[in-house]
Formats: sequence, C-alpha cells, structure tokens
Amino acid sequence: MYNKFRFFYFFACLVTFLCVLHVSAATQITLSTQGTPPSAESQSLEESGLEAIHSRDWNRLFSISEEGLRGDPDNPVFYAMKGYSLRKLGRYQEALTADARAIELQPNAVRYANRGITHLAMGNYPAALADARDSLVLDPGYATAYSLEALAWFGLNNNTGAKDAIEKAIALDPEDPSYWHIGGRIALAEGNCTLAIISLQRSIDIDAEYSLPWPSMHNATADLKTAEEQCGILPATGEKGQPAPTPASPPGGFLAILAAAIAVFLKSGRR
Repeated sequence: MYNKFRFFYFFACLVTFLCVLHVSAATQITLSTQGTPPSAESQSLEESGLEAIHSRDWNRLFSISEEGLRGDPDNPVFYAMKGYSLRKLGRYQEALTADARAIELQPNAVRYANRGITHLAMGNYPAALADARDSLVLDPGYATAYSLEALAWFGLNNNTGAKDAIEKAIALDPEDPSYWHIGGRIALAEGNCTLAIISLQRSIDIDAEYSLPWPSMHNATADLKTAEEQCGILPATGEKGQPAPTPASPPGGFLAILAAAIAVFLKSGRR
C-alpha cells in the first residue's frame, strides 16, 4: 500500500512543479503601517515584541504591550500584541477585548485573523468564520485566514467547507506545519486514515514544536498518536496492525508542496 502512496506523492509533486503558488501575506503581527509613524521608543518596543513572539515568551510580550500602551495608547500593534499574548496565555476574554481594539484602530487581514483565532479558542465558531471572511476580503491571499476558516467550518461540523479552506491554505503556504496539522485533523474526522497520518506526520516533520494558536489545543504529535490508535495502525506500519517499512522521504521540499497539487486535482475533479 505504501508503494502506491509513494507513487502518488511523486506524481503529485511533479504536477506541482508546473503550478505557480501565490505567496501569502506575512503571518506574524505586523509593525505599524499607517497613520502617524511611531515614536522611536514605540518602534523599539514593537521590535522587542516581535522578538518575544519569536522566542515564544508570552509573559514578556504582554509586559511589552502594556508598556507600549502606557506611552502610546492608540497604537494598534500594541493592542494586537496584547491580544496575541493573552490568547497564548489562555486569557481569552481579555484577548478578545484587545483584538477588537486593534481592529478599531487598524482593520487589516492580520487583525481580523487574530481575533478569529481567539473566537476559535472560545468555541465561538460562527464569529470565527465571520472574522475569517472579513480577513479574506482585505487580503484574498492570506493563508492564515483560510486556516481560520477551515477550523471554523470544522467546529461547525462542515468537513467539506473545512477541507476546501485548508487546501487553499496549504497551497498558499505549504511550509506551515499548522496547516498540515489542521488538514490531518479534518482527514481523520472524515475517516481517511492514510491522509490523516501522512498530513500529521508532515506537520511534525516541518516543526514538531510549532507554536499552537491556543494552549489547550493538542499538538500534531498527540493527534498523530490518536489517529494511529483510532485507525488501528501500529507505529511505523502501513497496514492496520501489520508492520511495514517507513516509505523513503522524497527530496527536500517535495512533500511540502504536495498539497498544492492535491488542491488543484480535487478542485478540477469537482467541476
């Protein structure tokens, strides 16, 4: 069975090389881009905040945002950083308030996506879906907004909508581990054990410890174990309960761009 999947992988990747992938907008919190330029002090704090995001120091990020807002109370970046840090710390209602203020001050695709993810963490899927759509109106090529849309549809038990959205996210940014993680979850919910395990493993291969959008979300390693148990597949096996060799990894980048070919293939088949 694995030989068949290896053949499909290489075929799909070959097709993908003929595709032109649209590069998504930056997914991190952006620096101030409109209105009055920030002061030197605010700009320094914004840069320190981005360093805190990179190091995943959420308490430091929160402290930076608070310090920034004391000196620059209408700076949308500091509100966005505050909401981001509070969400990572599991303080969702407070995060939502900060996210909303950031949108009031600077409504862009990133701001709406940030608030949408907070809505997801709180289980408010309709609100998350609305924010995903608002984000995509402002930037139709923003991959994070498609992943937000996928999780919102998934929470609303619409696996078809979720699958369509995550295919777009992966096609736009195939090196983001979170998109493969979400795709694996959706595939498992549909009973597609093979695709679920391959997608979750791909997420782990890219970055097994990527920063989860909220603290209570299971990581891809935990979800892969669940998938293997649910599907009755032993570790390093290809058939249910039967040992099989691990398929050889294609050359670097092949699996990462596979999803674009899958998205094109599936969409052409539905037309």
